[in-house]
Amino acid sequence: MPVKSTRRKLVRATDLAKRLGLSPMTVSRALRGHGTVAEETRSRVVRLAKELGFAVPDPAVRLGAPKIVFHMTESMLLEDPLLQFWSRLYFLFKKRMEEAGRRCEQVDLAAPGAPGRLDGCAALVVFNFLEPRAEAVLSRLPKSLPVLGVLNQTLPARIGADEAAAGECLAQKLFAGGHRHVAVFGAKVGGVPQERLEALARALLRLDPGVRIDFIPSRYHTLARGEQVREMEGALGRYFSKADPGPTALFCTDAHATTVAYRWLRGRGVDLPGQLGLAGFDDFPVYAHLDLQIARASFRAEDLVEAVGEVLDAVLARGAARPRIVRIPVSFTEGDSLLPVSRMRPLSIECFQQEKRI
Repeated sequence: MPVKSTRRKLVRATDLAKRLGLSPMTVSRALRGHGTVAEETRSRVVRLAKELGFAVPDPAVRLGAPKIVFHMTESMLLEDPLLQFWSRLYFLFKKRMEEAGRRCEQVDLAAPGAPGRLDGCAALVVFNFLEPRAEAVLSRLPKSLPVLGVLNQTLPARIGADEAAAGECLAQKLFAGGHRHVAVFGAKVGGVPQERLEALARALLRLDPGVRIDFIPSRYHTLARGEQVREMEGALGRYFSKADPGPTALFCTDAHATTVAYRWLRGRGVDLPGQLGLAGFDDFPVYAHLDLQIARASFRAEDLVEAVGEVLDAVLARGAARPRIVRIPVSFTEGDSLLPVSRMRPLSIECFQQEKRI
């Protein structure tokens, strides 16, 4: 179910496609001067795009084959076998740039020799947050170089999901089910996970100022993949061993936190969702391995990459990256992991003194 956002709607390729009765891919290719699109079709698309104020890339830019460099660490790709998120973004982004006739290179800004690989690049795209060494490199780059953040909360020009709309939708689901004691599990250290949990908290408190919200902070995003599960399970254990009475629902800020929490809770005999409701974020393949359909908000990687491509089209056409924040729409999967409180049994603290494993 699409989540309605209260933000001002930006003109996107999908809007042009609906008006013209074309597919979004045809519109995107027409705007980039792709050879597979008939000239008549391209003229229709370009004419409407200009009428609506949509940035139309200059064909000369495409012929010049500008180099786009994107920051994505090797660990994001190598430690992503289950979530398959960053690796999917990697290939989608490269394909989008190649279709636009642009050279595309991956670089880790924290790696030796990284600054030299930025020579001659037309724009830098930063995926995820930056480590201190990478931030130092970024601070020394020419101010004239357009820099765009993707799922990054610090750069002035950035693209991400509409976290506020997602928080509002999740809060409405929890509120309608009578959940007035909710625990939130995720990395409260800044960045996207913190933005998600804060968006949910704001929405819940607006619906009921008396709702109880417990934060279960974890620093797992700062650790290597092999250490993350142990740290996350420790955080859950510290909270639930003292939570009396326990919450009726647990919201996890990403798929990794959701799957770890699911396994840990099931291993201690917790009836999900009979004793504890579970809600999450993201729509990754790892969810298919669970025997519950997790209620969750998510966005499409394809929509994210297309939004990045559209902003880069505008940047290269105008020659500058204006500070702006672009939010892509999110959707909600109902799932069967949340029950109304009236149909649930109390969560007993004794569950967390057991050591059963699944």
